[in-house]
Amino acid sequence: MRLDGSGVRFDWPVFDEGYGSKVPFLRVLDAAGRRFVGEVPVRSAVVTTAGGPSQRADEVLTAEDATRGPVFRLPRKTVGDSRGRAASRAIEVRGCRWLLVAAIKEATAEVKHFATNAREEPLSRIPAAALRRATSSTSSVWPRVKRA
Repeated sequence: MRLDGSGVRFDWPVFDEGYGSKVPFLRVLDAAGRRFVGEVPVRSAVVTTAGGPSQRADEVLTAEDATRGPVFRLPRKTVGDSRGRAASRAIEVRGCRWLLVAAIKEATAEVKHFATNAREEPLSRIPAAALRRATSSTSSVWPRVKRA
């Protein structure tokens, strides 16, 4: 966030469940007005209705939910594009309103759960952005940088 003073802006931070499990970190990003998308552990406690009970992320959105969701595409430069499907649900975590996304890669059936405050973004953009964080050694692993 200190980079703003230097004219450097990140589109949005993307991170794995190591950071995604740190709710205070996510709340700071949210309070600062930073869009983020981060993988969260399946055991993460979320609430889907005001005053409702906590549930695990993988109970709120299952692999089956993801397989019924719309298709997203992951462009790749050196191999063919991969595809997946995703589903989302509005959640609340410690007073913050976010979106929980379950994404499944069609080729491997691997399911990942993400939390994001970018609720206005099209659903297909969220897993595509989240899953791009691990790129080949020939390209940058950092999110797109915008100069002011």
